Amino acid sequence: YALERMSPGTSLTPEPLKELAESQRPWLLIAMLTFAFTFAPIAEEVFFRGFLQNAFSARMPVVIATLLQASIFGAIHHFGAAHSVAAAVMGVIFAVVYRLRRTLVAPIFVHAGSNFFGAAVIAAMAIAHANGPQLGVGGGPDDKVCVVRMIVPNSAAAKAGLLAGDVIEKFNGEKVDSVR
Repeated sequence: YALERMSPGTSLTPEPLKELAESQRPWLLIAMLTFAFTFAPIAEEVFFRGFLQNAFSARMPVVIATLLQASIFGAIHHFGAAHSVAAAVMGVIFAVVYRLRRTLVAPIFVHAGSNFFGAAVIAAMAIAHANGPQLGVGGGPDDKVCVVRMIVPNSAAAKAGLLAGDVIEKFNGEKVDSVR
């Protein structure tokens, strides 16, 4: 929600993250990643383990309560099915840590550590991508030919005069079958 408010049209999918890394707003990427391992774990643990887990546990068996709150936790972290399942598994882990330690501080730190690791990986990928050589075109991953769907401003493709809708058939003398 905060990312959408600070940069309308941006979401946490790979393409917008890539665009954010290449933009003139690196502070936004840094702020978003910092938020991911500071405020977000505190807010989520207070709600999901402190409130939801306890409310469900008072009304149903602990295992069912844990699976239910973890499922909801996974559902709100939907950046694809695999990510939702991974988030639900993490929700179970955070709940187990909470039950074992009997304090929200422990799952907050585990959650913050998990998010810090993820943020570090995202930052490393964004930096590597932003500093890597690029032709400056984008296309659909399922395209059967290399159709230019977008041109990165000030890129080699933009300087060469490529336009959205162009089809690249050969590159450096070799046949091109897809954007990849």
